[in-house]
Amino acid sequence: MEINYIKIMPEIGCYPIWVGVDGNIKDTVEIESICNDLVLIKEFNTWDSIFQNIYDLSDLESVGFDDKESLIAFERLGICLWNKLSILKPDVKIEYFSFVFDRVYDNILELQNDLDNKAIYMDSFIWVKP
Repeated sequence: MEINYIKIMPEIGCYPIWVGVDGNIKDTVEIESICNDLVLIKEFNTWDSIFQNIYDLSDLESVGFDDKESLIAFERLGICLWNKLSILKPDVKIEYFSFVFDRVYDNILELQNDLDNKAIYMDSFIWVKP
């Protein structure tokens, strides 16, 4: 499959890289299938492990990050990975699902700006444990 679209979005039990054509998701794939940068592969896998570890499938009410700071740190790391992958794949449209804002972004600077200027004023987050 010739991909021209990537969405970075961790999901329980799936790889965090979703690929497709013209904005239509076709499959979730291991980072190794689209990138040969060993450092970036390790960083993506470590980042995804953080997300996978917020889930306890036997206790779904406890799913989430422990606090706002942990969630924002996770998001900032995701933005860094998004930026690195964008440099390696300049001809591919890459989007990122924000767990802070619960929406998809296609502009790194917009998400960074929102994190810097909006997240600090938010009182509740979907992905933070109550």
